[in-house]
Amino acid sequence: MIEQDQMRPLQKFSFLPLDSRVQQIFSFPVSVFVEIFSLLFLVRSQLVLERQKDLDRHRHKHR
Repeated sequence: MIEQDQMRPLQKFSFLPLDSRVQQIFSFPVSVFVEIFSLLFLVRSQLVLERQKDLDRHRHKHR
């Protein structure tokens, strides 16, 4: 019984750093992906705006 009781805190302790590592590993890419997606979205919206401007210019030229 005593040995088991001694083992439990050790297991908990050994799992804690691993958990924090896993959290770090998973939280890092998520933030990076969010940044990348936001950047992509900005670029895409900018491109769409430019395209609309070009279309407007072409329409004006055709008139």
